[in-house]
Amino acid sequence: MPLAGYVVYIVKLLLFTAAALLVCSAQTTGDNFAGGVADGWMAAIARHVERALAPAAYRSLVAFAACFELMGFGCGSGPLTGHYLPAFTAPLWHWLTPGTVRLPPFGRGATRTSGHVLLYAASCGALAVAAAGVAPERASAAVCVALLAAVGLVDLPAFLAARPEHYGTVLLCVALADDDEAWLLGAKVVTTALWLWAGVAKLNLHFPSVVCAMLSNSPLVRSAALRRMLYIAPPQDLRPSAIARLLAHAGIVAEVALPLALWSPAEGVRQAAACGLTAFHLWIIANAPMGAPNEWNVVMIASVWSLFMRSGNLGVTQLGTLARANAMLAGVLVLLCVFMPLFGNLFPSHCSFLLSMRYYAGNWPYSAW
Repeated sequence: MPLAGYVVYIVKLLLFTAAALLVCSAQTTGDNFAGGVADGWMAAIARHVERALAPAAYRSLVAFAACFELMGFGCGSGPLTGHYLPAFTAPLWHWLTPGTVRLPPFGRGATRTSGHVLLYAASCGALAVAAAGVAPERASAAVCVALLAAVGLVDLPAFLAARPEHYGTVLLCVALADDDEAWLLGAKVVTTALWLWAGVAKLNLHFPSVVCAMLSNSPLVRSAALRRMLYIAPPQDLRPSAIARLLAHAGIVAEVALPLALWSPAEGVRQAAACGLTAFHLWIIANAPMGAPNEWNVVMIASVWSLFMRSGNLGVTQLGTLARANAMLAGVLVLLCVFMPLFGNLFPSHCSFLLSMRYYAGNWPYSAW
């Protein structure tokens, strides 16, 4: 893709980050941005980042990101996924238009009605309200979860666009939790499951080819010689080279070992793991992967520092207390973070790759390069 095409993603990512920063920092007390400019722009931005990464603000970040994705501005948008003019087609040209095609998971009927449009719009509105924090957290999260579930019953693609395996599950934790400690622990479990199952998804024969495809299309790798080093003997033999396989194995190790290290009681270990995972996700963003999950990677970076570094006192020992105090929340976490991905890996044709967290193992039953 021409370098000019990447400008769309750079601008969109900066706008998303700035908007998320303002929305999240507004959830905690402190001086406003305008009042802090007198002390310097960098100091004002640093204060906003500090407030936005407060654990209490993480609920707003999740709701904001889910709304962003559900409106069609996140994954799957722009020229990297074949959307040019307009670059964001789903909400205005499809999900808000009666008469367009929908895909219900059960039953018949493939035509979108005005009721489906209103349900979709209500879901976006509920997520926006939850992000703004203008309603009680548990009630607002419960409404978001209920509306997203209703959307899933009538239109599976719209439901999956909101990233229910991540954002929806965290909102469900907020709705079911008795206190902040419970939902923060739940959010940490969900985030850890995302990393671990993504690492498991890389345990296949084709992941080195994923590395080849990503780096060959990366805006960072402009040298033809470096690109050829990713393959055995291009153009005759396009199998991954030893370098590509080494990078693939390094990705597996990082995505499995570093999240587990975040649960360490030693602060130094957690800091090293946090820096490693931050670099890991920044590397993915910088390579502009074709699925365009840039904003999701920003949320994962925020999760590292908000959930694990700012809430480092909530560790493995507290999980047992959570299971005894809130059996329903613990059961939901086991179901959605263990059994659902396990089922999806064993029977991929019956479960979305998102719900089964098979991010590198193919969309539905299989992938072929």
